[in-house]
Amino acid sequence: MPPIRRPAFIALLTPSTCSVNIWLPGRPIPPEFLVAANDPNWHVVAHNDSFEAAIEERVLAPRYGWPVIPIERDRCTMAAALAAALPGKLENVAEALDLPFQKDREGYRLMRKLARRREPPTPGELDILAAYCARDVEVERAVDHAVPPLSPDEQALWILDFIVNRRGFHVDRDLAVAARKLAGEEQAAVNRAIAVLTEGEITTANQVARIRAFVEERGHALKSLSKRSVSAVLAHDPEAEVEQLLQLRRDGSRAAARKLDALLAGIEDDNRLRGCLRFHGAATGLWSGSRFQPQNLKKAETKNTDAAIDAILAADLERVRGLGAPLVIIGDATRAVICAPPGKILIGADFSAIESRVLAWIAGETWKVEAYRQYDATQDPALEPYCITASRSLRRPVTPEDEAGRAIGKTCDLAFGYGGGRGAFRRFDPSDTHSDAAVEKFKSEWRNAHRATVKFWRRLENALKRALRRRERIELGTLTFETIDGALFLTLPNGRRLAYPEPRIEPGKYPDTTQLVFKDNAKGGWRDVRGWHGVFVENVVAGISRDLLAAAMQRVEAAGYPVTLHVHDELVAEVPEDFGSVEDFVALMLELPDWAAALPIAAKGWRRQRYAKPAKAPAPPAESISRPETPEAIIAAAAHLPDPPAPVPALSLADIIGEPLVGGKIHCPYHDDSTPSCHVYPDGHFHCFGCDARGSVLDWLRDFEGLDEAAAQALLADWQAGTLTEPRARDDYTLKLALDLWEDAQLIAGTPAVDYLAKVRGIDVSVLPAEAPLRFHPRCIFGPGQRVPALLALYQDVATDVPAGIHRIRLSPEVFAGGKVERLSLGRWPAPRAIKLWSASESQLFVGEGLETVLAAATRLQYRDAPMQPWAAISRSSFTW
Repeated sequence: MPPIRRPAFIALLTPSTCSVNIWLPGRPIPPEFLVAANDPNWHVVAHNDSFEAAIEERVLAPRYGWPVIPIERDRCTMAAALAAALPGKLENVAEALDLPFQKDREGYRLMRKLARRREPPTPGELDILAAYCARDVEVERAVDHAVPPLSPDEQALWILDFIVNRRGFHVDRDLAVAARKLAGEEQAAVNRAIAVLTEGEITTANQVARIRAFVEERGHALKSLSKRSVSAVLAHDPEAEVEQLLQLRRDGSRAAARKLDALLAGIEDDNRLRGCLRFHGAATGLWSGSRFQPQNLKKAETKNTDAAIDAILAADLERVRGLGAPLVIIGDATRAVICAPPGKILIGADFSAIESRVLAWIAGETWKVEAYRQYDATQDPALEPYCITASRSLRRPVTPEDEAGRAIGKTCDLAFGYGGGRGAFRRFDPSDTHSDAAVEKFKSEWRNAHRATVKFWRRLENALKRALRRRERIELGTLTFETIDGALFLTLPNGRRLAYPEPRIEPGKYPDTTQLVFKDNAKGGWRDVRGWHGVFVENVVAGISRDLLAAAMQRVEAAGYPVTLHVHDELVAEVPEDFGSVEDFVALMLELPDWAAALPIAAKGWRRQRYAKPAKAPAPPAESISRPETPEAIIAAAAHLPDPPAPVPALSLADIIGEPLVGGKIHCPYHDDSTPSCHVYPDGHFHCFGCDARGSVLDWLRDFEGLDEAAAQALLADWQAGTLTEPRARDDYTLKLALDLWEDAQLIAGTPAVDYLAKVRGIDVSVLPAEAPLRFHPRCIFGPGQRVPALLALYQDVATDVPAGIHRIRLSPEVFAGGKVERLSLGRWPAPRAIKLWSASESQLFVGEGLETVLAAATRLQYRDAPMQPWAAISRSSFTW
């Protein structure tokens, strides 16, 4: 906590007095406070009590000798107000309750002014402050009388929350400082590039309105800067300046620098950050974040966190750039800033699929509850419900090891489990991978498989309405509903109540329907919300999940694991290196309270120095994973699951690629891959275990064959209908596109292609023959929605010289700054094919792997005192003819 300035006075009120007692430094300690400190029957009540406790511990006690009252005897009216779904701020809750005392706004403004001013307050200002402080105490007393106190269980949890916040978590200050510096440098570089590109019209990546106007003035509709909206613009072949601007906006709009600012502003001398967890931050009881807000740490995209940390600590921006977009890498490393101090280690665990499990349990979706229970007992991938859903949706086997595939099952549960549709799916999965029609089909399949859940939605909403209309207690399984003192309460299985203040029933959106309306305190506000079954189901599931985490937190704390952080469904403790075990920690988390005895839960534990996950070991080859042969086998493993629709005929991606496989693998086009590491599976998908790239046949056609969505879909439709009977017919699509790009390109002289070869690769371009098949394209297709400057090389059939395709090298600014070089190929693949840089002699032929490698060798080395003049092949598989 930052240093606390010397207080001007303290205001307090006791039951024996009607007026507020003002204490000034230098005066005796108020006798009432001494009595309260020594009498265990006394309690201290304050609004936002953690602030008052900090003043008591860090200022009043050490500087003025005040006694410290144990936190167990403190009561917080803010926590009580939030638990009743009322606003948290003192002035807002007083206004919402229409109390006779309201906050002194003039005094508040003066207090804020003096907090930023160096000069001491004048006597007149002190009088205003005293009146302001006295009025605050009067308002707090009125709130204390009007708001029900926390239940004993919630009061005990509030005390533990205070202890966890006061304990805080340890921070790697050096890493945070280095990351903030690099983030600032990269942000400034992006902003400079934007300013140059737009000639000063836009100066930062955060000027959303200006960026939209810039794009729209050039003929493109851009509703927002969301990933989906930007992708729609890029798919329509925008001008280079529009494409570059949107790319810079994506790279520069990361919140890494701001998050690090908040972290560094709060670190104390012992390198710990405190007070980041806000008790009852949501009406469901979930915690929210404060200051640094660990709940908002993004999921890491970086595959090698250790390398990212090393590069950041070395202050080497180029090394960071070599791992990916710098602000993305730095944002991912922010999680690693949270670490254990010397001699300690972090132990953590998070509940697995907790919301999916709770929803199935509370809704009576018995097949799914049983599937989770059996999966936990056997770890049989055929029984993991996310994988069951994903297998149905994607028409291929999905196991827990297939993270991308499993994520679709999770997205379906999160989006459709609360009554959502296509919009909800897009919020959880903004990748735009699946068409609207596909998402609608996912939704229908999910609802058909979860009939008990769909029924539960309506029953829950109807129970709330009946409790309000009839003013009587209504029961629905282990949930109860009743109206008390003008508020509607939903009681969860453990007895904790969710409140809906000022409820009423109004006409619904559609004819002959009604809707439940209530006051909501989200984001500190106090406004009407029109509830529907999705809102109420989410409230129930979130509330139960929170109660499970809270109970687990109390157990692990009592067992000697000091909790330093908890985020969503995860607990983190900081312990001596020789204390405890992951197995013990997980076992403590999985102890079920009596009210949840039939709920199947699971958790995954970890033990490491940093909160960030270390670099991932390569996944095992597909052949070593035990899996059913078909999606139907996976789906059939769960009892009572409806029959899946007829599967889509599988395509042979090996035939689509047309390149010979080496042990079921090819050279991965996503990264420099000297040894084949991209597995091609019989069911039509690919997965590279070197860089973790993965996708479907459609992904391959769009990304590497250069087809747009319509052409790719047409090709697949023709293939499935039997129109394309051999791989060569498919090649006509891509070969024509490749040759069109080649014809549109220009000779390399005087272009960036020469600069790349000469300056980046060190090749003597003066010795290249005039007829060398190398060209430069200023706007070459390079993946979906991308047109970039590129060096092109022509493939030819070795025997006939017939053009077979092109090799593309992306010439981005990062390449000239030492960044990663991206390469793609496009065309028809007869075997063999090569880039014939020189004409072959009658007596000898040199062939090498890699275009730049061959060019460098040819311009630097000789064979028997003569130039080698070789051909280039892109992979070793091209050498066999």
